[in-house]
Amino acid sequence: MSTQQQNHFLKLGRLNIKWQGKEDWTSLPEIAKEEKIKQGAIWELTAMNNLDRVQQTAKGEDKVLLFTVGTPAFIGIGSTQNSIVKHWTGFGVLEKDNDKYRERILSPSQFEQIKGDPHTVEPINLLPFSNFATVWVYPNRLDFVR
Repeated sequence: MSTQQQNHFLKLGRLNIKWQGKEDWTSLPEIAKEEKIKQGAIWELTAMNNLDRVQQTAKGEDKVLLFTVGTPAFIGIGSTQNSIVKHWTGFGVLEKDNDKYRERILSPSQFEQIKGDPHTVEPINLLPFSNFATVWVYPNRLDFVR
């Protein structure tokens, strides 16, 4: 496998990790974090190598295959209308767009880029869980092509 392919799978592995999820991995030593990323890459590679087998069992006239991005084999759907980031690793925000609000799930690197930008933190209390107590609202559409 080429270095470019290895880096691709490591990136995919990194995107699937929520460092402070069911278990808190934020304080792991860097070597342990890199091992978690490598394990994530192995899962991605395994999934890609078994895609034909998955399609044999999951594909049929009575089934529709969905994925975050569209391919000839999958209908592309994002985690929101404005985002394809996996919701379990991302950070949800609202963007003001004229008289509307648009929901967006930010990847960890996108969140790092904009977390210091002007925004408000609005209480919502929709569900009795800490992740649903507030939402960050940005006054404009976010642009990651800077």
